[in-house]
Amino acid sequence: MDIRKLCHLLRYILLNVILQGMMVFAKRDPVLYCGACSAVITEIQYAIEMEDPRRTIDVGSFRIDPDGKRKHETIPYAGSETHLHDLVEDICEKMTDYAKKTDPETSQVSYVRFQARGDEPIELEHVTIDAETGKKLKIACGNFLEEYEDDLIEKFKTKTADIHTQLCSEIAGYCPQVTDKDEL
Repeated sequence: MDIRKLCHLLRYILLNVILQGMMVFAKRDPVLYCGACSAVITEIQYAIEMEDPRRTIDVGSFRIDPDGKRKHETIPYAGSETHLHDLVEDICEKMTDYAKKTDPETSQVSYVRFQARGDEPIELEHVTIDAETGKKLKIACGNFLEEYEDDLIEKFKTKTADIHTQLCSEIAGYCPQVTDKDEL
């Protein structure tokens, strides 16, 4: 094969890969991704709240400095970077506990948890429960974490106020920002 044909073939393959990547990105449903982002935050917040507050973890360096002391401290495990990484590992599995809810007046779609946690009440009015929704949310969750896991962990580690708005709206751009006019 001569060099010219090889260049055309490589150019064709590269263009094809770029176009397929753009099509995958273009197919992202913002409502689905907003729902996945919101669900991830809700699940992590719940897991942090349920963690035993007495459980601690040692952090810092375990090397001995010239004075013969170690630079480390004991912090609560709940909400620590280690805890957050542990939670993120299997958080997308929890997306199968969510279903699509459609507002009958506005036809606006959102995603709600349909599996109760303990005594937590659930509302299933206008909720459609199917396996396909869970699968789609699980994929969206994986894609979200692939792109924004570091941001997510940083926001939780620093106990950022209103993580949902900062992460899902401002950083990821999946959810529309709620303004004072929208709340009325």
